[in-house]
Amino acid sequence: MGLDDISQTIRVTNTVISYYIALSKLLTHGGRRVIIFCTLPPSSSGLGRGPLKAKTGIRIPVGAQIQMESVTNAPHFCYVNVSKMIKYPRYRIRRAILDGIGKALIGLLTNVNIEGLENIPKTGPVILAGNHVESLESAFQALYPKRVVEPIGAGDIPFDRGLDKFVNLYGFIAVDRGTVDRAAMREAQSVLEQGAALGIFPEGGTWRPAKMPAQIGVALLSERGKAPVVPIGYSGFIGAVKAALKFQRPKLTMRVGKPIPALVIDPNGAPVKEQMQAYADKVMDEVHALLDEAEHNIMPEREILQFTIRRGKDGDKLQELEPVQGGEAFVSLINTKVILDTLALSLKLPTQPFYPGQESITASSFIEAINATLTYLEEKPTFFTYRMGQEMGEQIPGVLEKLRQLVIESKDLGQDLILDGYVEAFYLNGEERQTHHIFKIVAD
Repeated sequence: MGLDDISQTIRVTNTVISYYIALSKLLTHGGRRVIIFCTLPPSSSGLGRGPLKAKTGIRIPVGAQIQMESVTNAPHFCYVNVSKMIKYPRYRIRRAILDGIGKALIGLLTNVNIEGLENIPKTGPVILAGNHVESLESAFQALYPKRVVEPIGAGDIPFDRGLDKFVNLYGFIAVDRGTVDRAAMREAQSVLEQGAALGIFPEGGTWRPAKMPAQIGVALLSERGKAPVVPIGYSGFIGAVKAALKFQRPKLTMRVGKPIPALVIDPNGAPVKEQMQAYADKVMDEVHALLDEAEHNIMPEREILQFTIRRGKDGDKLQELEPVQGGEAFVSLINTKVILDTLALSLKLPTQPFYPGQESITASSFIEAINATLTYLEEKPTFFTYRMGQEMGEQIPGVLEKLRQLVIESKDLGQDLILDGYVEAFYLNGEERQTHHIFKIVAD
């Protein structure tokens, strides 16, 4: 049973004992949070490690936190969060060994340039915030500051390229991106309250380096943890892992800026969310100012996307079909390799047919890729909206369903379906690039 299943099925009534039984189910399944509907207000719930063990036999670990919040105006509705407090610093011996190995390998395989480490406060809570293009910046963020850094990162998908075991051994605060992960935010806040250094990447991903809006998590943690934010710019990291493994020793620069004072919400100012977004945007502006100039041209400033569909038999004149609503969203998807890699490599979905550059694709394999993606969206409906933006992400399910219908029709007719995704990209340095992603889907 997954965490979502528990949240949907546990419904508590009448007594404290049934409340404890529900909570014990949550602990048994190793979850961290659950919505419980109960007739008792939080103040009379009698929560405690002793009573819980006496009534259920379940022992809550020392340091575990049980918190309750009202989620409606009715006093008998409560939100229960169970999260294990992180004692900072943790895993000292394990991390010291891994840090030593990591520094030795990075020093051997790359040309490291570190600037501005003196800008990181030596004591007190602080958030280290940087741009994110590959996995290697996470290592720099942990290894080179003269503070013990507690990382916070993606917990919604597995890590690729065999990093899972290493990352889990090192330990980090896992965030379910695309959702309001209160448990992760509380864990991160608890670390800051212990005077820790917390490592974070405010963009929340790597799919559009230096062009993605900041998530407000960095602002929320700064305000609640009363922590200044130190911006860090990482330059030269795209493709660095491959180059390092070929002994090309790429130059990697970690440039640390001046601390930004902790966010203080103005009660007479703009709405809180707007103040937090403005602060998060300011953090990323400071980060981008620390990057080498070449980093700003990795991704285009803007793009023109067009999608055309044709159908016919090989050798005959092809018929152009009516435009598909949301076609530009599909073009953006197939033009974003990081998202394609997440689907195929991290999530192990059979979505290889979505990769451009293939000579031909069988109708059955393309349909399988669509079906697998739509099935995953039932489990994780925010996957595309988080990565592509609300408007474009919401169009993906519809365009995939329409393409599936067209592929089936073409297969029944014994005809090929030609998808042409055109991208015209405009870069900050004035460069323009045109790309056609053409898919020939053949009946099988």
